[in-house]
Amino acid sequence: MAAGFGNRASGVSPIPATPVVGIRKADAAAVADPATPPAAPHQSALWRGGLRGDQAAAVYGILTSSRKIDILIGPAGAGKSRTMGELSDLWREHVGGRVIGLAISQNAAEVLRGEGCEHTANVAAFLTAYRTGQASLRAGDLVVVDEASMIGSGQLAEIQVLAEAAGAKILLTGDTEQLAAVGAAGPLGLLAREHGYYQLTEVQRMREPWERAASLALRRGDVAALRAYDAHGRLLEGQPSR
Repeated sequence: MAAGFGNRASGVSPIPATPVVGIRKADAAAVADPATPPAAPHQSALWRGGLRGDQAAAVYGILTSSRKIDILIGPAGAGKSRTMGELSDLWREHVGGRVIGLAISQNAAEVLRGEGCEHTANVAAFLTAYRTGQASLRAGDLVVVDEASMIGSGQLAEIQVLAEAAGAKILLTGDTEQLAAVGAAGPLGLLAREHGYYQLTEVQRMREPWERAASLALRRGDVAALRAYDAHGRLLEGQPSR
């Protein structure tokens, strides 16, 4: 699996990463700020997205990376859907390939359709269809493997072999703090540490600042975060069932 990465691209940081990885901070600011003159034609297309700096850095880095596999890490609520929607549109526009979304479950795969993936399937169904000639990949396709930490290493390795043979690129997305796959654990964390990744850092789903901070603390396994939820009336007592 790791062989698909090749050499680590300049500017991509191993864990722990800075809020903007995969692109110089000055370039990321230019991509995120519509008032900044374009440095190159392929950057200007990113302006219309209205993305945050970390989102723009990830989109720009993935689009311009020559690696066969890239990784996008982010906690829940960090705007991955918005990022993927913009990336999907730009991939089709500038690369010309399809954006194919794979996930551990069919429900999760359908969510990817709303993020710009025109073809979606759960991983098991996709691999079965590929083995029987009912699915295919083409050069220039972007294969998005969502919640990759929950997908076993055997399945990820098979996807990598198929994508490499077809000339397609793989994007692994997810959260290294998420529960790992049942069985042979997913290698997302290992690959991110060894080869670098792009990271979304700002949680925006929650309206209240305290809740954003508490969600990140809970993600790290800090039980002290429960005090914040309790103080704001988010923990409710119930009667034991009889």
